[in-house]
Amino acid sequence: MVTGATGLLGSHLLCHLARCGETIIALKRDKSHVEETMALFSYYFDSPEDAISRVTWVVGDVLD
Repeated sequence: MVTGATGLLGSHLLCHLARCGETIIALKRDKSHVEETMALFSYYFDSPEDAISRVTWVVGDVLD
């Protein structure tokens, strides 16, 4: 599980884990914009849709 997955470090970590073939659970806050994180995948992958399909988004907050 990656917390802070829509942040600068977390989004790059998602790309790295997807490149390694991992299945990823990513925690995001309700108002986070996953579109920006998904756009980052297009810089790292020729086929970003395949890499993004490895990510399962879960809405939550580590403070809850």
